[in-house]
Amino acid sequence: MIKINFKGGNISTGALNNLITLLDKTGVEAIKFGQRQNAFIQVDEAAQYYDCLLEKGFDFEIDKNEYPNIVSSYVSEDVFTSHPWVSEGMYRDILESFNYKQKLKINIVDPTQGIIPLFTGNINIICSKSENFWYLYVKHVSLDGMQLYPKLIYTTEIGLFCQQLEAELQTNKGLNLAQIAERIDKKYSYISTDLAEELQLGRIRFPHYEGVVSYDSKFWLGIYRRNNDFSRELLREISNLCAQTKIAEVHIMPWQTLAIKGIAEADRILWEKMLGKFGVNIRHSALELNWQLPDLDNEAQELKKYLVRLFDEHDIRTYGLSFSVKTKSMEVSTSVIIEKRNGEESFNILYAEDFNPNQQKYIVYAEEVVKEDLVYVLERLCRKYYEQLNSSQDKVSISNNEAKAHKNTKIVMQCKHCFTVYDATYGDTVNAISAGVSFEDLPESFSCSICEAPKDDFVVKELSLVP
Repeated sequence: MIKINFKGGNISTGALNNLITLLDKTGVEAIKFGQRQNAFIQVDEAAQYYDCLLEKGFDFEIDKNEYPNIVSSYVSEDVFTSHPWVSEGMYRDILESFNYKQKLKINIVDPTQGIIPLFTGNINIICSKSENFWYLYVKHVSLDGMQLYPKLIYTTEIGLFCQQLEAELQTNKGLNLAQIAERIDKKYSYISTDLAEELQLGRIRFPHYEGVVSYDSKFWLGIYRRNNDFSRELLREISNLCAQTKIAEVHIMPWQTLAIKGIAEADRILWEKMLGKFGVNIRHSALELNWQLPDLDNEAQELKKYLVRLFDEHDIRTYGLSFSVKTKSMEVSTSVIIEKRNGEESFNILYAEDFNPNQQKYIVYAEEVVKEDLVYVLERLCRKYYEQLNSSQDKVSISNNEAKAHKNTKIVMQCKHCFTVYDATYGDTVNAISAGVSFEDLPESFSCSICEAPKDDFVVKELSLVP
């Protein structure tokens, strides 16, 4: 598996051409996009393409996921509701300021849009009301829950500051965030300001993100593919049209969709013809679009299709809600979670407090639900959402969550290759390890039950827990 990071989710037309050249070289017919605005290419003997990937200048990994992509809401500017002072130019400045390899997940987000999740990173950078200053909400295994950094950071300082913060988090695991802030203040000089108020979020409606939509005398196009397969010939046609219509870049959205912005009215017909040529449907129901799935997970994909079909048959209203299928460890940013129980053919159903995923707190609605009953349980949960709707929920204050962290998180060990989790609570039945055996007490000969990676290839992972 080749994973390619496109910083902030932006693919220049030059990079898109290089990607198509790579696909031609590998013979791969299609690629898939990931939750962190990256791309995945599955090939035989990936190592033979290493030199080509280097030559084309890609930020890539082969069969690894050590360096997560930087996520940004750059794509939302001018298209969805946006903050009055944030601009595409500012996003570019911030993204260009990152000149190191990030091991932590970093999100750079405008809180007024609804298409890019706010808190799925380890360092979540969110614009404030003060022009050019940003909040930092930090989630890290060394900290007690999600914590708010005690200062706002200036736009041009963000890349270097994140490098310093990441180094401190990695090397000073016994300190809290306030102590880390003191260390950074003593060692480095950067532009910042004191916090005047906590971040307040309004209720964000999940936007319809596919099809041809007008904005600001232009059009943007969102392309959704039911199986998340984007063929190289479709990508080639998109690249050619971008060159023909003077569009400099395309964008990956976390919902595994491709977006093209800045389409002139005179050129719209060309894009419509392209969609017809490749049989791309752009009239999908919102029932199908508001889902978050693990990357490269066919089981989750099939369950989503099954439930979408039943939602349609049962005429279930889901406007205002988003859903995720959680078959393995993942950062969730939806109002409803369908979580497969470990080693079982049943599911737990959870929902976000006030059905607002930005609260970062989930409540169990039903446990041990068999597949055939999921639609009935979810239908009742959807009705619960509409029954509890009221205007008092339209403003949410987001502050430190450390007080509840011990209830909501758990530390486990995870294989860095296939992401299999070792949890001492359950042990490992495949390797005949009983429940209660800590990872440190496992023999050095221990290996991953899925990909047989050695014990040394497991890393610390923080999982969200049900309160």
